[in-house]
Amino acid sequence: MYKKLITAFLPLVLLAGSVQAGEKEELIKLRNTTAKLLQLLVQEGVISAERAKDMVAEAQEEAEKQAREEKAKQMAEPEPGEVRIQYVPQFVKDQIRQQVRAELREDVSNDVMGKAKQERWGVPGVTPEWINRIKLNGDVRLRAQSDVFADGNPDNIYIDYSKANEDNIASTLHNTTIDRHRLRARLRLGLKAKITNDFTANIRLATGSGDDPVSTNKTMGSYGNKYSILIDRAYLKFTDLDVNDYPWITLYGGRMKNPFLSSDLVWDSDLAFDGIAATYRYNLSGSDNLFDMDDRRKTLYMTAGFFPLDEVELSSDDDKWLFGLQLGGKYISENNRSIFELGLSYYDYENITGTRNELNSNIYDYTAPDFMQQGNTLFLIKDSADPDELYGLASDYNLLNVTGRLTFTHFAPTNVIVTADWVRNIGYDKQEIIDRTGGSVIVNGGGTATVDDITEEVDGYQLKLVVGWPQITQRYSWRVFGAYKHLERDAVLDAFTDSDFHLGGTNAKGFLIGGEYGVLDNVSIAARMLSTDEIQGAPFGVDVFQLDLNAKF
Repeated sequence: MYKKLITAFLPLVLLAGSVQAGEKEELIKLRNTTAKLLQLLVQEGVISAERAKDMVAEAQEEAEKQAREEKAKQMAEPEPGEVRIQYVPQFVKDQIRQQVRAELREDVSNDVMGKAKQERWGVPGVTPEWINRIKLNGDVRLRAQSDVFADGNPDNIYIDYSKANEDNIASTLHNTTIDRHRLRARLRLGLKAKITNDFTANIRLATGSGDDPVSTNKTMGSYGNKYSILIDRAYLKFTDLDVNDYPWITLYGGRMKNPFLSSDLVWDSDLAFDGIAATYRYNLSGSDNLFDMDDRRKTLYMTAGFFPLDEVELSSDDDKWLFGLQLGGKYISENNRSIFELGLSYYDYENITGTRNELNSNIYDYTAPDFMQQGNTLFLIKDSADPDELYGLASDYNLLNVTGRLTFTHFAPTNVIVTADWVRNIGYDKQEIIDRTGGSVIVNGGGTATVDDITEEVDGYQLKLVVGWPQITQRYSWRVFGAYKHLERDAVLDAFTDSDFHLGGTNAKGFLIGGEYGVLDNVSIAARMLSTDEIQGAPFGVDVFQLDLNAKF
């Protein structure tokens, strides 16, 4: 159709040189329009460049022929009654223009609008396709915190061994007597990019310190320093679906969220895991019955992870690792009113213990942990003649952990959630500790002691109750909670457990109570009190009060 129109009108527009000035101007515009249309047809592949040139040549020849015939007619005598018009009237030109527009409008518009739709030219509210595959989320938390210490706490006893390892001198002490009041802030910004339906990239930025893996808080009151923003998470996630769209396996790689069913008895909620992990699921509910294929109320799963803790440059055999394995299951009642989850976990730390240096040597300094909170049994790695002090872990840590969670939804949206958690360090071996340390160890708050003088403290447990909405994202939503925790000295690695309970670490017992209320959509206030005491050693009691304002987006 394009070629027919152009063939019809090209001779006309090429006659521009033989008409009057006003008509010539109009025909020149029409000629330019036709030339641009020819160029567009060539670009779109409707006709070839050679064919366009041929059409122009044919039109030129036809125009010249028409010009000669017109000239011959003008020289001939008019027939009786014949009226000659030496110009093209405006209404004729208007008719030509309208006819061209009418015949070209539909096809050209369809082509242009089709391409515009495909490429989304100038459509209001439409963003590029890649933006639709990215989701942002985040939260800002403002906290007022008070640490109120018990009157009977001794002073100048509890050494900050993590700071001592950093400075090579045991001169920094934990505050145990002077009440502390501070304002704190936390910012987290997450990004989830959908690569394919099964493959995502996840990134989260957060405030905090590069030296503290269990806290993203920043304490206000230092005008000379801006907040540091760190990459808190950066991992890839792949979930494969079977023929019934059941997610039978999920793979993780990078700095990821906790892949295990757990509570803060073993792992702080802010802790990220570096390494690789995989979760395999088996659906006990599905069957060949068409109506039961989507039944996923009963699930068994296995999660395994390999996480490097410290890579030693000169000896790969001495790299510090964490291996985790969890077998678990999830059951949802037939009426969907209750959910029961159970996980049996084994966490094995490799090369985590310290090694004593030989005389006048520092070859085993790397065995000292990079970060500690407080509570674990330690020993002096440096030789006694060395003026510097460096401390390592006396016990190995191989943790057996059982976590259960029961959720009642009978009164939805109000839920009742009961969580029970128990852990034991089966890696504690008295004889190995004696061989490793020479029999002399350090107990935080108790000073130097022999291994025979200290008791085996390797168990921990927690019972927690939450009543209310599962998520506080709506105005007037609420929940209250309470828990009791008992965590002995070497039950878990003190570096990775809850950083708020007893101000972090192990060798602590006590309770927490609190609640949260939605004052606006995605805005809530929360309050907590954690009251704790030391289990073994010198008295150390502290009550921690926290008042939070949370805003999520």
